[in-house]
Amino acid sequence: MDEFLLAELRKLKKACARRDIAALKDFGEEVAEKAFIDDNPQLLNVVVVAYAVAKFLEKPYIVNTPAWAKTLKELQEHVDECIRSVKDGEEEECFELLGGMVGHLEKFSSQASRFRSTVVEKAKIKAATQVYAHGASLSTAAAFAKVEKEDLAAYIGATKLPEKYETISVKERLKA
Repeated sequence: MDEFLLAELRKLKKACARRDIAALKDFGEEVAEKAFIDDNPQLLNVVVVAYAVAKFLEKPYIVNTPAWAKTLKELQEHVDECIRSVKDGEEEECFELLGGMVGHLEKFSSQASRFRSTVVEKAKIKAATQVYAHGASLSTAAAFAKVEKEDLAAYIGATKLPEKYETISVKERLKA
């Protein structure tokens, strides 16, 4: 049984139940690092689901619809199924469920959104940013999260990521 995955799924369940936007948005850092270190891009789907739900919860025109209530209920049921799968040592089943959740949220987003890019696309870029922040190259982070490198670069360039994470200069890296 994957204790880390189980703990993260429980956090996701709790944050969704409380509709805790801040907790859902902050979800990614530790999970993205673990996904990158373990070379497990499927784990990023936990981050994508959390961030997408947070973004939907910020939009009253979405959360006040019957379609959102149904989507959130189904999502919570899938998270419960994921928890059961992990407890039974069936992590692959959990990852399939997570992939299905991402697909469902993508479809919901494209139907409900007023914008060109979907909430899930933005969530994937956010997840890729976390992978990048933990040491992956821009190309690796983009491939890992299945996003366009140009979109990721534009997002990172617009953030304060370099200020958040202290790095050494290229010159110092070459000496090491």
